[in-house]
Amino acid sequence: MTMTDTPGSSSTVPHSEALAAMLLVLVCTALARVLGCSAYLSALMSVIVLATFFLFVELVLRKTYARPSSGLIYWNGVWRTRINWRRCFLKLLGLGVVLGLIASYYAIAPWYRDLEFQPYWDHLLLLGPLLAIVAVPYIVVVDAMMAEPEDSYSAMGRIVLLQWSGIDWRKQLNFLLGWAVKAFFLPIMVISTVSLFSLQMPSPRPDSVVRSAFVLMHYTYLLDVCFATVGYSMTLRILDSHIRSAHPFWWGWLVCLLCYPPVNQHLSWLLVGYSDGRQWYDWLANSPVLLTLWAGAIVFAAVVFAWATAVFGCRFSNLTNRGLITTGPYRYTKHPAYISKNLGFWLASMPFLSIEGSGAALMHCTALLSLNALYMLRALSEELHMSEDADYVAYAEWMNENGIFRWVSRVFPGFRYRSPGSPPQAADDVLGGRE
Repeated sequence: MTMTDTPGSSSTVPHSEALAAMLLVLVCTALARVLGCSAYLSALMSVIVLATFFLFVELVLRKTYARPSSGLIYWNGVWRTRINWRRCFLKLLGLGVVLGLIASYYAIAPWYRDLEFQPYWDHLLLLGPLLAIVAVPYIVVVDAMMAEPEDSYSAMGRIVLLQWSGIDWRKQLNFLLGWAVKAFFLPIMVISTVSLFSLQMPSPRPDSVVRSAFVLMHYTYLLDVCFATVGYSMTLRILDSHIRSAHPFWWGWLVCLLCYPPVNQHLSWLLVGYSDGRQWYDWLANSPVLLTLWAGAIVFAAVVFAWATAVFGCRFSNLTNRGLITTGPYRYTKHPAYISKNLGFWLASMPFLSIEGSGAALMHCTALLSLNALYMLRALSEELHMSEDADYVAYAEWMNENGIFRWVSRVFPGFRYRSPGSPPQAADDVLGGRE
């Protein structure tokens, strides 16, 4: 990628696919409302329809299994002559062990016994047997299609059988971390999807502007969690949506998990509130024009946040690399989800205003800046991880010169992306003083 190119052609998911999928979810949501479906059925229908859409588009239309990055080279029929039943047995054994470890984690962690996780267990009871049946032919077919069929699943099976010779333990750790991501985040996304379908998101005020803003935000959040649920579910090599690498830095895991329940709930006593309870619609109630503009800005931030999730298609996932995305809001800036989300925090809470005086307002702003710093650390850790991918390095360097926030790195050189191992630039070079 050169600095005169646009980055869209390098994206793993075409923007058109993501937009069509977003429309499909909205149609499913509207249909579920019209039919009066329960929250659980509405969530299940939306997720299954979205997953089916991606299966059709990726397999039939785009043929992503034929990409070099999928690692599949015998997809043209030759795979039938390469079936290795012993290796398939090892892979099934390895998969069974991983699922057993996840089941043990669910049994030990006390929060999964809460009633709010019941929709997740209902999903597993309904879809689990079907997925278990499909897993066997899937593993057999994909194993025969792989250029390098000795993968982490077969290695896990060998570990169980105490056949440790030649095991790449670092690779196995990364493999288990990838499954840990799925085990932790998938339940959260499933229950969030069901919760949002059950919640009508009533407006805190009767104003049409505020009510409309809340309705629109409700649907953007629905889009976000539907795509996230599908993303964590569809880590499939045959779609080239498999996990290429899991996040390798412990501190990156820490700052990420601090943003999600149940971790952030158990550490809530460490956090200082960044609002005294009054929200944007309270402060702006007597200024209809400003209220409307403010509501529009909040909705815009929410739309960008959901858009930034949707453009991943079936590849959304925290703490993993599943392919580079350079379309949608990523065409204009890195980390659009974090930027829009943190902007939304400031717009919604307005911490710089307080009925308790300027001292309280300063404390609220400081608290919110601390939360913003947490997301900055997430962005930094993700860049360090993704910089293992040469395509990401090219994309990030392109953003240095073409992103909508390129001026920030020129004013504050520390925000300029530098690939790991690159020499530090002189100040006049960073600020554009050299030709």
